Amino acid sequence: MTRSATPRLAGYLAVALLGMLGGIAGGRPELVAVAAPAVALLVAGLAGAPDVEVDWDAGLDRPAVLEGETVELTLTVRASGRVRRLDIAAALPAPLVAVGVQAPAGAGNAVVRLAAGQTAAVGVRLRCDRWGAYRLGGARLHAEGPLAVTAADASPPSSVTLKVFPRPPALRRLLEPAETRLHAGDVVSRQAGEGVEFSGLRPYVPGDDRRWVNWRLSARSPELWVTTRHPERSSDVVLLLDTFAEARDAGGAATLDLAVRAAAAIADAHLSRRDRVGLLAFGGTLQWLQAGMGDRQRYRLLDSLLGAGVRGGGLGAPLDAVPPGVLPPQALVVALTPLLDERMSALLADLRARRFDVAVVEVEPEPFLPPPATATAQLARRVWRLQRAESRRLLAAAGVPVVGWHRDRPLAGPLAEVIAFRRRALAVRR
Repeated sequence: MTRSATPRLAGYLAVALLGMLGGIAGGRPELVAVAAPAVALLVAGLAGAPDVEVDWDAGLDRPAVLEGETVELTLTVRASGRVRRLDIAAALPAPLVAVGVQAPAGAGNAVVRLAAGQTAAVGVRLRCDRWGAYRLGGARLHAEGPLAVTAADASPPSSVTLKVFPRPPALRRLLEPAETRLHAGDVVSRQAGEGVEFSGLRPYVPGDDRRWVNWRLSARSPELWVTTRHPERSSDVVLLLDTFAEARDAGGAATLDLAVRAAAAIADAHLSRRDRVGLLAFGGTLQWLQAGMGDRQRYRLLDSLLGAGVRGGGLGAPLDAVPPGVLPPQALVVALTPLLDERMSALLADLRARRFDVAVVEVEPEPFLPPPATATAQLARRVWRLQRAESRRLLAAAGVPVVGWHRDRPLAGPLAEVIAFRRRALAVRR
């Protein structure tokens, strides 16, 4: 801790100096007597100055929470010398709001008094308003010694990390992949086999299971008929997150925030029905997570999403840099992008050319931009809209559905539009 003088020290010094100088110069012992108490207080205060060594620790009652939840941050201090007053102010990132402070009994609001070797703990309840990974434990300490003559200040660094996961909205309908895996799941496969969903009827052939025989139809026919069904399978879903560029408004909200929330919602829904979900983030750097299933994969995905961010630079040949196995051949690729960078449009077209099943949820960037202020800016905005419309048209012509998602609109709406587009495309192919 760094020592400093308090305003009270200046008062003591002024009284002592004036009294001593006036008494000595004027031969007035009574002035010296008046200044003597101030000198005694000054000496006592300097002798009992706060110890510069204050041990500091911080801890959380849980390392991860959802948006809107609260978490308890405990700040523990221990002074090797007596401290008359210790002010503790936690240094919090902007999205975290202190909603309550619990100091030791009788100590006041984050103010404690410590004897030599004594330990005190201050609890701060925090509300987490935005997803992200935050460093906590940093604080500003201000300790005053006896008689408040001197003080000591310190700013211990952050020591703990709090993960705030996005709160995903509930989705009732999900995108169905064109192809499924051989493992059991909740997705109705287009191929016939053992399952619950009715597929059709066909004549009996040797080797068919007797359980498949449709006895009611066979009783009215000279031959046996069997009922075919669609089996329930699982699917592979890869979330493609665009980190090439983002649009951000004056309040700090950005298109990447919405993309991360949508990715968390889609991943949570697919994992709940036993699908395998992976992540691929393209931008200045390449980030990936191979497809997996279960609760462990859910938390791995959330951790990866917390680390997503727009970074400078770019990849020359994106798909060539993707490790094998990150993009399974029959995976459904759901891209979440504002379509602000031409490299993402080229990447989506490349994926489709390689016969991947691709769907695009476009996080509309225009609501994050300020309105054009001049006629030239209005013209530039119109040209920009036309360019974006052309990019969407080219992707749709390649068989990639692109639907816009406004930040004030539920995510279920764009997903329903993608489902309708894919259904019409399937009908045309048939």
